Amino acid sequence: MTKFFDETNIVAIGHDMSERREAERLLAMQERVNTALATKGSHEQLVSRLLEGICDSLGWSAGVVWRIDESAAKLSAQGFWVAPSVSASDAAELKAMVDCEPGDGVPWDAWLAAEPVWSSELAAATPSVRERVAYRAGLRSAGAVPIRNGQQLLGVLEFFSIMRGMPGPARLAQLEAVGLRFGRHLRNSRVSGPRKVRYKLDTRNTHLEFSCAFMKFMTVHGTFRDFSGWFEIEGEDPRTARGECIIKTASIDTRSVERDYHLCSDDFFAVERYPEMIYRTTRIESLSGERFRILGELTIREISRPTPLEMRLEDIETDASGTVRVMLTGGTVINRLDWVLDWEKALQAGRWIVGNEVRLDLVIALVRRAEAWELAR
Repeated sequence: MTKFFDETNIVAIGHDMSERREAERLLAMQERVNTALATKGSHEQLVSRLLEGICDSLGWSAGVVWRIDESAAKLSAQGFWVAPSVSASDAAELKAMVDCEPGDGVPWDAWLAAEPVWSSELAAATPSVRERVAYRAGLRSAGAVPIRNGQQLLGVLEFFSIMRGMPGPARLAQLEAVGLRFGRHLRNSRVSGPRKVRYKLDTRNTHLEFSCAFMKFMTVHGTFRDFSGWFEIEGEDPRTARGECIIKTASIDTRSVERDYHLCSDDFFAVERYPEMIYRTTRIESLSGERFRILGELTIREISRPTPLEMRLEDIETDASGTVRVMLTGGTVINRLDWVLDWEKALQAGRWIVGNEVRLDLVIALVRRAEAWELAR
C-alpha cells in the first residue's frame, strides 16, 4: 500500500498553524492595549478598555485590575470586564467581590511572589471563595501578573478562562510587558476627568451616639460600639458621593446591662434575626458654609426609611505621609415607630416609659492613606 503523506509533516504543519494563530492573537492584544492607553477618558474607562482588549484578544472570559492596599493588607478591585458569554448572575457575583483578602487565590499569590502565577485547573474545593464562584460559572483556569512601575509593585492583573491549562511562555512574557506598560502609564500620566477616592471609617475616633426620653423626666444616652464603613467621592462633586455604615445591633451600650438586654430582645432590635442595621447615602446637598445635608436610607429590622443627616465639616488635614483625615459632626432626630421599634408600656400616671423620638448625635472620622498606586500616578 502506497503512503501518500508523512505524519511528521502533518505534526509540523499543525505546530506552525498553532504558533501563527498565537502570534496573531498577541499582536491583536498589543494593538488593543496601545489603543486603550492612548485613548482619553476616566480611570474606570481605561481599566475597562484594557481588560476587554486583553481578554477579547486572547479568548479569556473575565479580567480584573487589583490595586494593592498595603495599609489594609488586601487587594482592592479597580475594574472588571466579563465576557457576554458569562451569565448575568455569575458576572454580578464575581463583580461583587471587590476585595481580595490574604490568601485569596492567584492575585494574592502574584502579589507575594511579585511574578506571574497561574492556576491551570480550578476546582470546586479551592480555598479561594472567588475562585469557587468562578468555577461555578464554568471558568476552569485563572492567572495573575504584576502591575509594575519599575521595581515598584502597584497592583495585579487577573484573568479567567473556560479552558484548563497554562499560557505559553510567549503569552506570559507579553502579559508581563503589559503590566509594566500599565504601571508606567500610571506614573507618567493622569487620565482626564475627576478621580474617585475612597475613605475608610476611622472607628477609633468615630462616635455613634443616641438619646431618648425615659419616663418623661429623664433621658437615656447610649452608643454603638461595633461598626464599620466607607465613603467615596469623585473629585469634589458632592453629587457623586456615596457611602455605607454597617452597625452591629448587639453592640448597643446604654451603661445598663438589663436595659441593653431588653433593647437587644424582640421588643426592639431583635438582634438574633437582625444582627445589623445599615445606613447608605444616596447623595449630598451643600448648605451654607461648612454645612451640608447627607441624604440616605437607614435600614433597621429590614425596614428602610429615608433619613437625612445635617452635618458640618469640622476639620480636614493631610500629614507628611499623605494620609488624609476628615472630621464631621452632626445628627438628626428619628421616630422609632417608623422601624416598628414600637414597644410601649405606660406608667400608672399614664406617661409612657420610652419616648418615640430618638436623637442621633454623630462624630464621623474618615481616613484615606496615600498608597503606592496613587503616588505612582
